Amino acid sequence: MSILYYLIGIPASGKTTWAKNIKDDIDAIHISSDDLRVELYGDVNNQEHNSELFQIMNKRTKELLKIGHNVIYDATNINSRKRTAFLKELNRIDCKKICIYFATSINSCDDNDSERDRQVGFDVIDKMYRNLQIPMYHEGWDDIRIIGNKKTNSSFNLNLNEINNYGDYIKVLDNVITKQCINYPQDSQWHTLSVSRHMYYVYKYIKEINGSNDNLIIASMLHDIGKPYCKQFKEGSKYANFYNHENVSSQLAVRYLLKAGFNDSDIINIATYIQLHMKILNIGDNIKAKEKLIKNIGLKLYKDLELLRNADVSAK
Repeated sequence: MSILYYLIGIPASGKTTWAKNIKDDIDAIHISSDDLRVELYGDVNNQEHNSELFQIMNKRTKELLKIGHNVIYDATNINSRKRTAFLKELNRIDCKKICIYFATSINSCDDNDSERDRQVGFDVIDKMYRNLQIPMYHEGWDDIRIIGNKKTNSSFNLNLNEINNYGDYIKVLDNVITKQCINYPQDSQWHTLSVSRHMYYVYKYIKEINGSNDNLIIASMLHDIGKPYCKQFKEGSKYANFYNHENVSSQLAVRYLLKAGFNDSDIINIATYIQLHMKILNIGDNIKAKEKLIKNIGLKLYKDLELLRNADVSAK
C-alpha cells in the first residue's frame, strides 16, 4: 500500500525542509507546488495559474500512488473543503492518507521567511494564518500528525480539577494561553463580557451539562483565544468584528496543547470543536445546511457542537 504524506502549514512553517530531510527515509517522492511553478511557468512566484497547477499536482500525485509510490504533497493546503475534495478523489486508490500539520507560530514563520532568499512577506503569511483551517479527521484522513514544540515548558498546565471559579480559571489560563485574552474587551453587539469571562461561562455551562467530555470542556475554555489577534472595527462602527477568529483560535489551541503534553489525537479533536464552533452558529435554523453538516461531520460531533453553541449563546 502506498502512502500519501499531505503537508499543511502557512509559508515558512518548515514543510519543505521537513520533506527534503525525510523523503529518502520514508522512500517518498516529493512533489512541491513551488517546484512545479518553476517547471511549468519558469517562476516560483507565479500565482496566475493556481487552478491549473493544482490540477496537474493532483494528477501526478494520484498516478504515483496508483503504481505504489509514496508521495509527499507539499503546499500550504489551508482550505478544508479543497482537502476533503482531493481525498475523495483517492477513494479508489489503495493508499494510506497521512496529514502532517506544521503548528509553527506566526512569529517564527515571519522570522524564517526573513532568512530565505525568496521571501513572501508578513502580509502573505498573516493572510494565510487567518484563513488556515486545521486538519480534521472527518475530512478523510487515516492519521493526523502534528509537527511542533511538544511539552517544552513545564509551566504549561491544564488541570481541570484545579478550576472551581473564575479566579482559578484565570490562573490556569495565565499558564496556558496569552495574557492578552484575560479581561480583554470584546466591544461586541453580541457579547458584553470580556473574552476570558465569556470563555469561563461557556466552560462552566459545558462542565455542568457534560462533565465527562474533557476534550469538549477544554475546547470551551479556549474557543475564542484568537479574538484579540482578529479584532477589528469597520469604519464608523462602535462594534468590533472578529473575522476568522475560529481559525486563529484553533491554531493557537494546537500549539498550547502541545506544550501542555496532550497527544496529537486529542489535540485535533479539541481544535476541531474550536474550528467548527462558528459554522454551527452561522447555519442557525437552516434545515438543509444542518443535514449537510451532519452528513459531513457525523451526528456525534454535531451534537457536541450544538451544546457548545448553546453555551456560547448563553454566555453574554
